Amino acid sequence: MTSYAGFLAYRLKMQPEDFRVEELTHIRKVESSRFRLYELKKTSWNTVDAILRISREANISLKKFNYGGKKDRHATTKQFITVEHPQDLSGDFGGYSLKALGFAAEPMTPDFIRGNRFSITVRNVLEREIRAIEGGFHRLADLGFPNYFDDQRFGSFHPVVGFSFLSLYRDDPESALRFTLLSPFGGEKPHAKKRKKAIHDCWGNWNQCLEFAETRPEKAILQELQKRKAIAGSADHKKIYLELLDRLPAEELSMGFSALQSWIFNESLARLLRQGDDLKTWSRPRQPAGLIKSVEIKTKTGDQCFPISLDSDILNSIRDAQCWLLGPRKGGQHQSSSPGSRNEREAALEQKSADLCRILDQKKSEMLEILEIPEERFSRSLLRNAFLKSHLRPLWCIPEDLEMGPFESDELNSGKLKYSISFVLPKGVYATMAMKSMHLRLKGQK
Repeated sequence: MTSYAGFLAYRLKMQPEDFRVEELTHIRKVESSRFRLYELKKTSWNTVDAILRISREANISLKKFNYGGKKDRHATTKQFITVEHPQDLSGDFGGYSLKALGFAAEPMTPDFIRGNRFSITVRNVLEREIRAIEGGFHRLADLGFPNYFDDQRFGSFHPVVGFSFLSLYRDDPESALRFTLLSPFGGEKPHAKKRKKAIHDCWGNWNQCLEFAETRPEKAILQELQKRKAIAGSADHKKIYLELLDRLPAEELSMGFSALQSWIFNESLARLLRQGDDLKTWSRPRQPAGLIKSVEIKTKTGDQCFPISLDSDILNSIRDAQCWLLGPRKGGQHQSSSPGSRNEREAALEQKSADLCRILDQKKSEMLEILEIPEERFSRSLLRNAFLKSHLRPLWCIPEDLEMGPFESDELNSGKLKYSISFVLPKGVYATMAMKSMHLRLKGQK
């Protein structure tokens, strides 16, 4: 029987200062080059918008700016960017600032990110749940957590439609265009949601759709559909819809690919973790059941499996396993956990990590069979301006430099408590997922 868990009472990001992120890098500094290196510090700005504003005000092409990762707008963050321009852009611009750090040998990319240091204030804590939170802290320190993508990755997910790019891989570019253009995203204003629904409801009647259109992409796409007399639902007009889908902003298209890829990874990892027998097959064939104890939590994109107890052999293997996301790959099928000479135990753990990746691939194949999409379709480039690309992702994460402060009175929530916590995570790992794992409400927990 499936055991579902909720969460202990807690709140994050009640103010930007509650969630601090510091990017850690190993980019190589040099005495002089054409790439100026900066620290970008921002509060209540997302990375792309801040860089776009700097680009416009300095009258420097956006193509000259490079960064490693997008940092949360609901936070206070520090990260590194490079600008291929001799002008020193240092300054405080209200909400964001640039500080020159010298020069970099190369432009900043995700490859130069070592990880991120998080300093978080957790609020709205109940006094009666202190022991449970402390237990969750020790579980997080000892066990770690599955490296799922968190909800922030799935802003384009629609509760009815799901992921618009599923339609693209099902050879239905019209639906992919329609739902990418018109699906509301989290935090969108009611007026915008109402407008998108109106266009959606009269889809195919391009004259009527244009009466509701307001944004530049909406008008451009609908005018072209009107001009070319595209017929909704017509198989003969697939090329038109595919061409117009490719005209949407590359950033938006890339997010569509990434959201679908990330969801398939999450579902596959959850299936792997809840299939304890698969793991015992290579871990300890003759050992009894109970090597993995887990609970399920519900998310907007599906259930996720969270182990709360793991056999040491399984933990040692899964913590080192890095597997490929769905899509065209470069290199081998798995990555070694420790290159160079290895002792017998290290070699055995590496083999088990490779076995884990093969099991994960099996789970991905099961997912695609359910979705009725041939796996080879994900190896094709369907658009010109954006495409699916694979990379290695760890299955598991154990935070480093994990520290927790004392419980104190929460000045923002009367009668509640707060505490601080800090840790370092590898790039691409979600701190919010670590917090979910730590704050699981388990049966019988006091």
